[in-house]
Amino acid sequence: MDLPNPNPHLLFAEERDVIGSVIITSTVIFVLLNIFIIKSLYDDRSLFSCNAYKFMIILCIYDLVQLVVHFVTGLFTIFRSVGHPALAKLLGAIATPCYIGYVITTILLAFNRFVHLALPNVDRRVFSASAIKYWSLAALSIGVSFSIILITPYATIQYDTDRFAWFYDTSLSASAVVKQVEMVVEVGGIFVSAAIYVLIIGFLFVWFSKSSHSMSESLSVEGRILLQSFILTAYCTVLNWLWHNHNTTDLSNVSLNLMWIFNSGLNPIIYLPLNTRTNRVGVSTMMNAETQKKAVPMTAEERKKEFNETVAKITNKVVYVT
Repeated sequence: MDLPNPNPHLLFAEERDVIGSVIITSTVIFVLLNIFIIKSLYDDRSLFSCNAYKFMIILCIYDLVQLVVHFVTGLFTIFRSVGHPALAKLLGAIATPCYIGYVITTILLAFNRFVHLALPNVDRRVFSASAIKYWSLAALSIGVSFSIILITPYATIQYDTDRFAWFYDTSLSASAVVKQVEMVVEVGGIFVSAAIYVLIIGFLFVWFSKSSHSMSESLSVEGRILLQSFILTAYCTVLNWLWHNHNTTDLSNVSLNLMWIFNSGLNPIIYLPLNTRTNRVGVSTMMNAETQKKAVPMTAEERKKEFNETVAKITNKVVYVT
């Protein structure tokens, strides 16, 4: 988006307070959800061993960083100020690169699902434990390169408290170039992801048409992972397309900013209903921890009574042979 006309057109007097409160409330909720998902996946070793869920944890981390930035912009909106220009510039140099890293990670997630399903032998090498670190670092390095450029005096994207959205300052020499490169990465990712999911759907269609076996538990898990990956990529695709191809109005600016914030909460929102088993594990773990905190040690009399009861049970089961 380009820097808009600075004259705002408020729908009602309290519009700033309402939008700022919505941003702050939603970011807090999504932060808590992402933290819960990260903890649940990390505690469940069977899920954490799955490469797809490792990528989803990385997505959650990108989401958390973006949500912190969005929380600050909510405060900016309510107080009608970005504070110091350096702070506004810094937030832009964090939020946009994190989203670019997020987009690239969704593409890696789609590629991982295809290789895992169609080429399992290759999957063990291409997405080994060490390889995933390199994939993740590659995505991060691309985001960091954007961050380095946006922190210089030659390019800036920052939050506009009048229009409740993010805009490049095209008066700076490199802003237009950075904006175009961002568009190539994000919109180009749409076609890459689409091609990968077409291959996945084609593979699954051929596999099921030739297989006489019913869906196993492992395939059910793969189905849930694939569904979550597809929804994340589809939503990201819609957001990217609208972000770079929309009529710049106050309503569209606010809507797209809220869509960006909601994107950071989409991963846990999808994960929770699709993975009820892990939800129970997460709740059970917290309940067990609380129970252990409240446990009261047995007294000497209680231990003696328990010992006598155990001896009595064993004695009653003894069969004497004459």
